[in-house]
Amino acid sequence: GHDDWRDALTTLAGVLVTLSQLMSPFTPYFAEYTYQYLKEFVPAEKQMDSVHFLMLPELREDAVDEKFEAAVSNMQRVIENGRTARDRRGIPLKQPLRQVMVVNRDDDTLQSMKSLEQYILSELNVREVVYSTDESKYVLLKGVADGKVLGKKLGKSFKAVNDCVRNMTSDDLVALESTGSTTFTVTPKGGEPETHVLTTKDIYITRELRSDFDGKETTEGVITQGSSGIVILLDTTVDESLQMDGMAREFISRVQKLRKKAGLEPADRIEVFYQCTDAKLLEVVTTRADTISQALKTPSLRPLDEVPLEKETLITEEDVDNIESAALRLRLTRLPV
Repeated sequence: GHDDWRDALTTLAGVLVTLSQLMSPFTPYFAEYTYQYLKEFVPAEKQMDSVHFLMLPELREDAVDEKFEAAVSNMQRVIENGRTARDRRGIPLKQPLRQVMVVNRDDDTLQSMKSLEQYILSELNVREVVYSTDESKYVLLKGVADGKVLGKKLGKSFKAVNDCVRNMTSDDLVALESTGSTTFTVTPKGGEPETHVLTTKDIYITRELRSDFDGKETTEGVITQGSSGIVILLDTTVDESLQMDGMAREFISRVQKLRKKAGLEPADRIEVFYQCTDAKLLEVVTTRADTISQALKTPSLRPLDEVPLEKETLITEEDVDNIESAALRLRLTRLPV
């Protein structure tokens, strides 16, 4: 909306002005050029004739929100992993999918991402985001001793300690991630019992998807390794409803490309007429007319032969790329003022 648009531009201007101040000792001309264009967005009492008349900005502790930064970083991981999952199954981003599940045993991590859920829905083109803290249901943890470090540190005891690490269960490794250390008591061959304390620096913890959870065959999972590892499980099932949603998205794309080709501005209001003989595409346009109209900001979609051509309102009319195998012809006309 208008408020989001204003807030985004205000934030961008503030960042660029601050950046020009920081850059001024190193790129004086470019920093000056940037500042002169943006200084009108700076409060009047802080405007100067030159960026070089300003002191370097001081750190604003009140502007640092580490929790929000972490939430945005986690959101980016979810989006990147979701796109990776799509690529693995060969499903283009334009095809809507039903659900993505985000798995992490830390509930605070999941709660922080819920405030950013709209971006996940949009960037991954899914209908729903589901959250789960039940990591053990979907993920197996495995421990691998760092032989390069521990070999020198433990000497002849390394083999016994390495066997203990390999036998650690997922619960043991979760505890290690939580506490940061674990203790093993081993007896080297021909020696006395020894106690060794190992930390997360000594043991690599890896995650892999279990093969026995429900829906595994139609789910593509991607794991972010590390103690804060986030797992995404993308439901890759494309039923008829989702397929039709994808075709509706393609219809919108064809109209937008035609708008651009005709040199229209975003604010230009148009009416859309279509011609198609494919039964499935006609059903898509009919059943999803409200969604398409809202996306295109047009009052309605009408068959091309329903209204006689009025040359004074015609913008363009042409055949566009097929949607799947369906031929499509579009006409764009100006709406009366």
